[in-house]
Amino acid sequence: MEALSADGAVLRRAWRSEWPGAATVTLARSLRDWVEGEGYTVLFSCETGACGGFDFRYALGGLAEPAMHVDLGDFAYLSARRGEGMEAEHLALLMSRSHDYGYVEVTHVGPPGEAAPETAKSTKSEPAAALPTGAGLDARAAMVLSDLRFASGSAELEAGRYESLARLAAWMADNPQARIALVGHTDSAGSLEINMDISARRAASVRARLLADYGIAPGRLEAHGIGYLSPVASNDDEAGRALNRRVEAVVVAR
Repeated sequence: MEALSADGAVLRRAWRSEWPGAATVTLARSLRDWVEGEGYTVLFSCETGACGGFDFRYALGGLAEPAMHVDLGDFAYLSARRGEGMEAEHLALLMSRSHDYGYVEVTHVGPPGEAAPETAKSTKSEPAAALPTGAGLDARAAMVLSDLRFASGSAELEAGRYESLARLAAWMADNPQARIALVGHTDSAGSLEINMDISARRAASVRARLLADYGIAPGRLEAHGIGYLSPVASNDDEAGRALNRRVEAVVVAR
C-alpha cells in the first residue's frame, strides 16, 4: 500500500467515550462528517480487513493501551488533508471499540515550522458528548444531557427549557419505536447508598419533565440511578466531579 509522508508539528491524542454495543462503522461515519465539515479532504479510509488487518494496525504505531484500544476485528482508519503546499495540515483518525466504549486516536500534523506541542496520552474517559461527532443519538447509543440544572441539595429539575431535552424529545418523535433509559450519575462524595438514591431521583425528575412537557408515552422512558459507579473523570478535583454529576440518555431499543 502506498504511504504519504507529511512533515510538521505532530499532536496525537486519544478519546474514550461510552458506546455500549455500537459498531465502529457508526462512529467512523459520524467522524468522517465532522472531518469534512472542518474543511478537510479525505484522502483514504478503510475498515478492518480492507485496511490490511494486523499488519496495517501495527504499522501505524501510535498510542498504546490503555490510552488507545484497538479491536483487530473491528476498527477503521481515515486520513485527510486541509490546505495545500507548505500550509497543508494532515489528520489521521484510528477508531475502534471495546464492549462498552468507543475509542478514537487523532493524529494532527501541522505545517512545517510550527512549534511541536506535547503529545497527549490520556486514559481519562470522556463524557459521551465529548467526541467531536455532533450527531447525538443518531451516531451513538448514549448522550449526556449536559445543560440540566438541579436545585441545590435537591433532586428536582429546575424550571425552564432545556435544549438537551428538546433535542431528545424530537429524536424520539422521529424514532417512534425507540425506548430510552435515563441514567443518573453522581460524584463520589458520600456513601454509595445515598448516591444511588439521589441519582435515581434525578433521573426520575428528568423523566417526569419529558412526560409532562413533551407528551412522550411513559412506556418509552425508564429512569435509573447508578451513583458514582460509572465516572467519566477523576473525582480528585471539582472539574472532574462536575463532569461526573450528570444524567445520560441511553438507547434501549430503536
